[in-house]
Amino acid sequence: LPPGNWTLPPGNWTLPPGNWTPTTPPPLRPPPAVAPPPHWLGPSGTYELFLSPNNRTQLAYVDADEPGGPWVLLAAYTHRAMDSALPRRGRLPLDPDVGGSHAYLSDIGLWPLHTSSIRFFCQTSAHERTLHFATTDRYVRTAFGAGVSEGNTGRHWHEFVPCSDHDAYLPGAAANDNFDGANNTDTEMAVHPFGRGRVVMDSEALHRERLRGTSELHFSMGWSDDRSRSGARRPRWECDDNAMGGQYDTLHQVWVKMADGVVAGAEWA
Repeated sequence: LPPGNWTLPPGNWTLPPGNWTPTTPPPLRPPPAVAPPPHWLGPSGTYELFLSPNNRTQLAYVDADEPGGPWVLLAAYTHRAMDSALPRRGRLPLDPDVGGSHAYLSDIGLWPLHTSSIRFFCQTSAHERTLHFATTDRYVRTAFGAGVSEGNTGRHWHEFVPCSDHDAYLPGAAANDNFDGANNTDTEMAVHPFGRGRVVMDSEALHRERLRGTSELHFSMGWSDDRSRSGARRPRWECDDNAMGGQYDTLHQVWVKMADGVVAGAEWA
């Protein structure tokens, strides 16, 4: 035995021949509650991202605060009541509270396999509800790869993770069959990804739904299948409601979480 004061309880103790050294097993370390952030991540803001799949850089706004991220901003629109501006595709917005544009993964040289989750947010002056959730649905990630909405049905939106401030009816109430790009004059995914059209229900349920204002619900960023008498498009800016126009102030955002290894590094811009 090694040097020291050793006391054995009463009894006959016999140790077999050999060198005996007491050992203490190392303490067990519990797994981290939250995965560590990427090595390149700092505070929320604008970064020059180094994308490993296409070996290029991309200026983007990154949210480092919302759980489940980091999140890269794909779309942001702050619509003011009665503004007739239409959505603009092809450029990542660099300010989540101002925005004015949207892009898809294909616009920055990436594919759906380079993502792990998509997050949606909107608010409107028409009511006090906040829509805020994330989804890992394969169809949704694929659709935001190229921006087309063929095959879009409500079942793709029913499996979602609500964020802490989410209290909207959508996407749980989504029934997208009428919003499939094959039946819609506007097939771009971002401008009208999910919603619920008029549904057949009994008179009591219909009365209850009308009182709550939920017989139709939309998430619309300038979507329109309607035109004025002059032929101009009439954009709809809607958040968990059926405003059917742009008469309310709205804020819409769409974010993407990149798959592991897609962002190899970043510099603060």
